[in-house]
Amino acid sequence: MKPLLRILSQHTLFQDDQILELKSLAQQGHCNQNYLLRTEKARCVLRIFGDEQRDRALEYHIQTLAYHEGIAPQPLLHDIPNNLMVSAFVEGEHQDRLSTAKLHMLAQTLHRLHSIALDIPPITLDTDTSSVTTYDFDPVLCHNDLNPQNILWHDHTPTRIDWEYAGINDRYFDLACVMVEFELEALDRKIFLETYFQDKTWDTKKLEAYIELYQKICQNWWENRPVNKQDIYIRKAKMKDLDTVFALVSLCTKHMLTQKIDQWDSLYPSHAILKRDIENESLFLAETLDHIVAIIVLNESQEPEYSDIDWQYTNGKPLIIHRLCVHPETQGKGIATKLMAFAENYAREKHHSTIRLDAFQANPIAVALYEKRGYRKVGVVRFRKGLFDCFEQSANR
Repeated sequence: MKPLLRILSQHTLFQDDQILELKSLAQQGHCNQNYLLRTEKARCVLRIFGDEQRDRALEYHIQTLAYHEGIAPQPLLHDIPNNLMVSAFVEGEHQDRLSTAKLHMLAQTLHRLHSIALDIPPITLDTDTSSVTTYDFDPVLCHNDLNPQNILWHDHTPTRIDWEYAGINDRYFDLACVMVEFELEALDRKIFLETYFQDKTWDTKKLEAYIELYQKICQNWWENRPVNKQDIYIRKAKMKDLDTVFALVSLCTKHMLTQKIDQWDSLYPSHAILKRDIENESLFLAETLDHIVAIIVLNESQEPEYSDIDWQYTNGKPLIIHRLCVHPETQGKGIATKLMAFAENYAREKHHSTIRLDAFQANPIAVALYEKRGYRKVGVVRFRKGLFDCFEQSANR
């Protein structure tokens, strides 16, 4: 980290603005490393590029154009030799499900992006495009990667981030991307497309062809991306993950019983509880290239018994950790530690003052995990299954 700070401090951007902190962001992308960079005057996002085949100078230029349209963070620095980029920090949250108001705003700002003039050749897609070649090509400046993790929402305003795949493409590619990534049903599709096209009609068959193409590209990317099959990626769960998540929880419940840990059963955590976690966008999962291997729930919901605990940190809002479990076959490989580190970064990013959780006293592995990470035991509560130790830690340590 120190060599990186030395590299950054040599740039004019930081000569009169001392760097105070550099921390890894909780939610990372697939290709790059992302850091929150805090100085005396501002907060920024540092991206260290992982895919060296991308045209980063073009990415910086396109993001600058998008910034002037009010739809992207301001790019501040592009260091070509050191393969990094710094942009202004933007407040916001990722959203998997969009309200009608947000569908309108996403469509309007996408139309604004597609109106930016840029005289460069169209991108080349590394897949069979025969399904769309029968349609007239309508070239515009596209983002080309409009998944929920690349859009930050502040109130009802979207800001697009991660412009590495941006370039000239058919506008229907971006439209298809939104349809697929946000899993829009018929009514939401209609709302989005009517807002985007205004008084014009759209080609439904062409859109369906581009949806099929986009799905094929996603499948090829996941199958062929150059990563270790054991690499862990943490993301917010979607409703389509529910049955897999429940199967994982059931497997962990059975495994705990073989270890004489009678903590979970058919009543908790139930299918309905996990469904509610996903609906509330508070369930995160860890997955490898092939499997979901762990889950964790992060929210502000405290059990009534917590009111009897003499918590040390009482100012601000606490983040509560629930339902952390790891697939029995992948336990002991540091996955729970990665999820805890994710939760701690998440707490800081969401401006929580403290982190609280409880651990079943008869589960020594869980208790040891929290103690090893510096959590302080502050009391004991009794739930249906027995006694649970309550732990807390400042989110700003």
